This record gives sequence, C-alpha cells and structure tokens, in this order.
Amino acid sequence: MKPHNWLTTIVLLFFFLNPKMGLSQKNKETKHQISILWGITNYNTYEPILSSVRQSSTPSTSGFSYAVESENNYELGVKLFFLKESDLTSRLSNPGTRVPNSGEIFGGSFETYFRKMIKKSSVDIYLGFHLNGFYYDKSLDVIPFDDARAGDLFFDLGPSISIVKNFGKHRLGSDLGLPLVGYIAAKTRNSETFPFDLIDRDKTVGTAIRYGDLALINNYFNLNFNTEYTYQVTQRFLIGLQYGFQYYNYKKERPFNVQAISYRFSLQAKYEF
Repeated sequence: MKPHNWLTTIVLLFFFLNPKMGLSQKNKETKHQISILWGITNYNTYEPILSSVRQSSTPSTSGFSYAVESENNYELGVKLFFLKESDLTSRLSNPGTRVPNSGEIFGGSFETYFRKMIKKSSVDIYLGFHLNGFYYDKSLDVIPFDDARAGDLFFDLGPSISIVKNFGKHRLGSDLGLPLVGYIAAKTRNSETFPFDLIDRDKTVGTAIRYGDLALINNYFNLNFNTEYTYQVTQRFLIGLQYGFQYYNYKKERPFNVQAISYRFSLQAKYEF
C-alpha cells in the first residue's frame, strides 16, 4: 500500500471515532486534535562526495498529525509527512547554472513529541522533548558516476518548544526542535564507488538501523521549525496554512558529508474533540 493510501485510511478511522469513547469519556478535559495537510516541499541538497552540483526538487507533500493534551497540560503528539517521488534538478555550485540531470527523490519524515505547558496566558508555551526521524532516497545521475544513489536515514532526540497564541477564532502557533544526539542509520548506498559507506546495496533497512552510528552536535545537526495559522470554522473544525523548515548537516570524514535545506508550504484541515 502506498503512503498516500495509508494516510487516507488513518484519517478516515480517526474521523469516524466516537469522541465520547476512550480517554474523553474518563476525562472530559482531555483534548484531541487531528490534522491533515497537503502542499509542496522545496528540497535542496548538496553531496560533495557524489557531485560538484547542487540538487533541488519540489515534490508534492501530504501529512498527518495527531495530538492529545491532558487536563494536567501534558501534550503528546505525532507528525507524519510523505514526499511524492519527484525529479531532481542540478545546478553548478558556483555560477548557479542548470546542468542536465535525470535524478529523482522520494522520502518522508516523522516526529513524536512530549511537552508540558509551562505558561498559560495570552500566549501558551510548551516545553519538552521530541524524537525525529526522516528518510530521503536520492538518485544522482551525474558525472563521473552512473546512477549514484544516496539514502539519508537519520534519527535524533532533543528539546522541543511550542508557542500558541489564540485571539478569537484565529490561532497562531510555532514549534522548534533541535538535536542533542543523532543516530545515523544510513548514508550513501553505492558501495562499489564510495569508501565511507554506512549501508551498501546488499543490506536491508533493518540491518542499517542495527549497525548505525551515534552522532553528536559536532558532526550532526538537524533543525526543524514549523509555524501555522488556523481559523476556527466551527466549534470543532479549523482550516489554515502551515510553513515548515528543515536544515540538516552530517559530516563523518571529509569529504563525506551531506547538507540539505527544505521548505514546506501546506494547506491544513484540523478537527478537535
């Protein structure tokens, strides 16, 4: 089943759940929130060991998130995003001139977080931790390699902060996540060419995760920032816009490194109960 079909199934199941069941029956103050998103992501990556050109793509993106907040103001949530397979366009590093390339990219990310409201007033502030993971599979068909492939499968754990401002039917919110420690499960997958592989073509994703490397902030960094605006259409239903930004950089041994920046723009529908 494709990721987009998983997303549709999950959303339908949640929307048809009875809000009076489960936690909401035991504790009427518990709040649940479900969101679906659709938009585009502008993804830009630079793989100096593979190529002297920078790669970029603008795939369509779908997302799903679920959060629950207890009466004690603890918040637990999960976010999922899927990038549809899309072509990569190459640019020379210095002049920015386009060069031919038939590369492709697809991937996705998830984030789980646990936060506690530390201030409740005109602006609500939540502070906690997040576990983040993402995977990008990139085909880089550029000279001097034929069908060079790279796979970024990274995880990290670190602090997370969220700020929410409510005014009438309007709501503004932002959240920021940073890594304390990372787990590098996979990087370049072309073992026939590169001496610094963490996973080769004969290994499975499970093997890669098992034999990954721990990384600290001196050689791994991943910043995730999201901000959104929503408008309350009914008591339970909201619509809005969301902007997401990610920058990650990993260096093991020079010149083995990767850096990437992505910008996500999404329409959002949110249901609260």
